[in-house]
Amino acid sequence: MRLKLKVDDLLSSFAFKFSLRRYNKERAERLRQIEVIESAYTRALEHKKEEWGHELEKLKGQVDSKRQVLTLVHLSAQLEHFLSQVLGCLAGLSDENGSG
Repeated sequence: MRLKLKVDDLLSSFAFKFSLRRYNKERAERLRQIEVIESAYTRALEHKKEEWGHELEKLKGQVDSKRQVLTLVHLSAQLEHFLSQVLGCLAGLSDENGSG
């Protein structure tokens, strides 16, 4: 009795296909893992971006309030200087009018 060959592919070809199938399954699993990691990384970046946006807005508010205070101080210093000059001129005029 003779045995009939059911697979007429070469053994090396069969081994290659089996290895390729195994490789594709492993590759698909690695790609799935990468997608999970990438998704977690994207969520973490979005969370940090939101945190930094809130922090930036808070800092902008602090800068604006300090800028307003500095503007008021600067204006009051200018006003004080202006008034002292006006009062000095008025005093000078009253001295001239009083002695003349």
